[in-house]
Amino acid sequence: MDIVTAEFLAYGYEGANIARVARTAGVSPKTIYARYATKDELLLAVVVHLTEASHEGLAQELTDGSISPEQGLTTFALTTAYHWTSEREFGLYRLVITEAGRFPHLVTLYRESTDAFREVVTAYLTDQVARRVLVIKDVSTAVQLFVSVTTGQIRERMLLGERPSSSEIEAQVKEGVRMFLAWCKNE
Repeated sequence: MDIVTAEFLAYGYEGANIARVARTAGVSPKTIYARYATKDELLLAVVVHLTEASHEGLAQELTDGSISPEQGLTTFALTTAYHWTSEREFGLYRLVITEAGRFPHLVTLYRESTDAFREVVTAYLTDQVARRVLVIKDVSTAVQLFVSVTTGQIRERMLLGERPSSSEIEAQVKEGVRMFLAWCKNE
């Protein structure tokens, strides 16, 4: 799966070559097609594989009730930003965007993965509101705002072929969390 994943991430759907994957894996193309009848099925398997692993471990920062919202949200957003800017994760994002028109099911799979990420933030913010630590009238809107101000520009820059430096990522996330928490106080 790692070899075929690397193939799709490097060449996209059109450029991916199953014979090359088979050679690299040391198997015959027949072996691959015995498990996945078409290239389409193989692409779907790759996206499922990547999305399942995509957000493992990202929520730990938001489960520790002893840390401040600033510290928890900053650590969570930094972990997320670094994760999203990894070659593998960003390659998945690019692949889904490129092939969305041909394979709408990929969009559904990717959305389910990002929805799971948003659910973690939603649960955390809902808990913070219940404890009266944060004031938020609409948690759903707050989650969208949080994602936008902490990582939106980072993702946009990646799409445009610019790789933000670690210091740029940290500055964006910290300022985004500061703005988000100021919004929560004024909400």
